[in-house]
Amino acid sequence: MAEEKETLASVEQMTRECGTSARTFKSALIWVVAESPHPMREEARKLLAWQAVADESEDLKLDETQKHQLTENVQKARRDLKESVWRS
Repeated sequence: MAEEKETLASVEQMTRECGTSARTFKSALIWVVAESPHPMREEARKLLAWQAVADESEDLKLDETQKHQLTENVQKARRDLKESVWRS
């Protein structure tokens, strides 16, 4: 994948250099790189969609059950996004 090659090249360059000078303690670095951004993007999209519905909830004239479900769905989407970040 092109993204992987670019990421690997960036990590290698940052490991060797710090700004414009050579890095002294190369073995003191730890790199954490997500395998794929797709799960996080999907969870972020879901959260944004639920938040958009919540923003328009007054205009939608939701009953109490629907408002409760909407609140639960927004909370679940926040939790799922946070978990997706940690899994990555």
